Amino acid sequence: MDNKLVWLDDIRAIACIMVVVLHTAAIYILKSDGVYWEIANLVDSFTRICVPLFFMISGYLFFSEKQIKIKNFVRIIIPLVFYSVVGFVFVALAFKFGFVPKINYYFFSEPIFYHLWYFYPLLLIYAISYFIKVRLTGLTKINLFSFVFLIFVFCNPEVNEIIKYFFDFKYNNYFFIKGEFFYFLSYALIGALMQGIKFSKTHGNFFIFLYFLLSLIIAYMTSQKHDTVFYSFTGPLVCFSAISFFIFFKSRECLNFKGSKYLMHISKFSLGIYGIHAFVLLVVEKIFNIKTVNPIWGIAIFSVMVLALSLIYSFLLKKFDKNGYVV
Repeated sequence: MDNKLVWLDDIRAIACIMVVVLHTAAIYILKSDGVYWEIANLVDSFTRICVPLFFMISGYLFFSEKQIKIKNFVRIIIPLVFYSVVGFVFVALAFKFGFVPKINYYFFSEPIFYHLWYFYPLLLIYAISYFIKVRLTGLTKINLFSFVFLIFVFCNPEVNEIIKYFFDFKYNNYFFIKGEFFYFLSYALIGALMQGIKFSKTHGNFFIFLYFLLSLIIAYMTSQKHDTVFYSFTGPLVCFSAISFFIFFKSRECLNFKGSKYLMHISKFSLGIYGIHAFVLLVVEKIFNIKTVNPIWGIAIFSVMVLALSLIYSFLLKKFDKNGYVV
């Protein structure tokens, strides 16, 4: 990757790590309560931004000057089909050993395994980016944040959850737009807009503070309500948190920012890690009964274990997949 985009590589790597941590913490969210649940809730709240970050990265690369090509579609379709086949075989074996309650034969109506959902909207976003390009000249921070406010606050029905939390009422807005894909596409457009805007180190420091603050707010509100409604990838809190995190790293591009070699390797194999990690996690969960382990160290240990095994898998498969179609 261009040295000027090392920071974008690092975001991809961190988002990939966050996905693994998020899914590990989700085991405690879904299968435990009390202190274990509260700890997992805190971790979950800080890693919710991973999916928006992935969409923003794609938008940054493909909605601006770079022309999307057929090979870009191929690099989405092939891993989707490949990991769906892997998922089908895996689920069939898991069903045989009692790891899962049923076998999912679907492909078009729903993903075979839960984490593969991401490829579906991404494929459509790539298709849209073939026809639409974002004008980058003359953009200002006001343009960016006006767009964010319009889409993720004024037009977003999920803002009602926040209003209800604080004021115990909901309001009707004819301009509310329902449907997750619209907001995933908006993340991609926000990523594209980012390319035309510069942020200083001071801006970056402010926004990384905002990311931590918003993540804590998500954790607190989720704990108080004991409901995961504030976890939504398309909700205002997660949106502003993800954008803040993205801006922090983008502000480093003007500092001759040098990325970590470890993050570079994770970014390089991010597709393979994402594709296989959920299968690895299920096996690890069944072997170690993760929900019974204290999440203070359990989430970290098992996340590192799953990440390491997924990275090894990607490294080995790369020897056969020279063109990087599935890793």
